[in-house]
Amino acid sequence: MTNIDTIFARALLKEVLVDVKKHLKDQGISSARFMKNAWGYKYSDGTVEFHINKNEDLPLGYFWHGRGRSITEAKASGWSAWLDKEIIAGTCIR
Repeated sequence: MTNIDTIFARALLKEVLVDVKKHLKDQGISSARFMKNAWGYKYSDGTVEFHINKNEDLPLGYFWHGRGRSITEAKASGWSAWLDKEIIAGTCIR
């Protein structure tokens, strides 16, 4: 991954997390507690995964997979997909 890709992925994740934290705050959920349950994985073939483990605020957990160059990109895409699901579904996670 080139330096510009790393810079872009970090900037994208930073922007997505602003929206995620705002959504969690609107739901009355501690973003620090909720976000510590999130993690990503990158396979050698370019497949990436993003997981939010089951927790008291999200009893079923969350999983997203796709293509990406880094864990940072996986986290940005995964958080974005989770947020889209939350907003489109019009549901709150509690």
